[in-house]
Amino acid sequence: MNRKRIVAFIVGVLSAVFIAFPAYADDGTDGKVLVDDAVAVDMGERFFSTVVPDQQVTAADPIKLYNKDGQASGYVVHAYCDGTPYGYVVYDFDSDSGIAEFAYGEEATSPYMTSTELAPATRSGGEKKFYKLDMVTYALIDDETELGFTNFGEIVDAEAEGVTVNSASTRSSKPTSWNQCFVDATVVYKDYNVGQANAVSGYQTYSEPLVESTTGTYACVVSAMLTVSSHFVSTGGTSGLKSDYAELWNLSSTTVYKVENGISYGSTNMKNAGPAIVAYAKARGKNLNYANHFLFPGMNVYRDSIDDGNMSIFGAGLAADSDIGHAMAVTGYMTLNAKDGSGSLNCLSVCDGWNGNTRILNYDSSYYRDMTAIAIW
Repeated sequence: MNRKRIVAFIVGVLSAVFIAFPAYADDGTDGKVLVDDAVAVDMGERFFSTVVPDQQVTAADPIKLYNKDGQASGYVVHAYCDGTPYGYVVYDFDSDSGIAEFAYGEEATSPYMTSTELAPATRSGGEKKFYKLDMVTYALIDDETELGFTNFGEIVDAEAEGVTVNSASTRSSKPTSWNQCFVDATVVYKDYNVGQANAVSGYQTYSEPLVESTTGTYACVVSAMLTVSSHFVSTGGTSGLKSDYAELWNLSSTTVYKVENGISYGSTNMKNAGPAIVAYAKARGKNLNYANHFLFPGMNVYRDSIDDGNMSIFGAGLAADSDIGHAMAVTGYMTLNAKDGSGSLNCLSVCDGWNGNTRILNYDSSYYRDMTAIAIW
């Protein structure tokens, strides 16, 4: 499945700085707070002061996020350090935690920035809005042509994606509210402490464009298997990418489900990933073991793997589309604990095959279904 994009992940943050929050105004609509650009930036400032307290990070450039119903549902807030881009946080107020993903570091690039960079210049006079299509995919869509570009460089049609452009308001009493974010105050005011955090190093990942140009194929599970394998054994590197990819493709019985622009895209049964990695490593003199964890494995599976210096694969279907699934190599984890004691946010640092960075995703998201973990040791 062609879902990808990765961002930088830094661990070792085990303390947080308390920042007092201002009193935001409640506009009286269902007892919720109206989140505008200024409020979103303030939320971002407080968030980054927690996850990177050792850096002078400022938040700016808020971009409103829309759900597939056309309702404003969050913000992408960007981070800067000494004037240089240094990460982002995606607030998705359709979720209980309010946070969909984040990243920080010099190589961190937000889904919005990626979509903007990849989208070709058009003559349309329509307004371009940023939509969340599923847990890992976003699109910048023109409300006049109803065409857009995803953060993976793919052209999308709003109607085909089930996106309602220029939706009528879901709040009949306020004609403009479709373009406004009304959020529970507990979400807006919530601050976090970093609890547990850890990550591994010593692995190699390859961008999807490189895989496609080198091998003429692409499959997310195969890319995840190669990344995990590189943590345990010496692979052929870039010069051996074609043969390594083909070997894991065959060992996992991956099949071609479509050919597009001369590239064969593969589908892999997740239960084949563990045995394929074990066989690949054995051929290189390394004995490995694997364990399949189906039916929504707990965070402890990934946490234990990372803490033992190993890696795993996270696989899941995306709840909005029964035909779409994705797999990603897990390189780390982070737990954010709400300062008010209302709960925790479990996050996985994943390497999913687009450009070699990592992306920190909310593991507890309702966008996932049929979740699977493949632990390797």
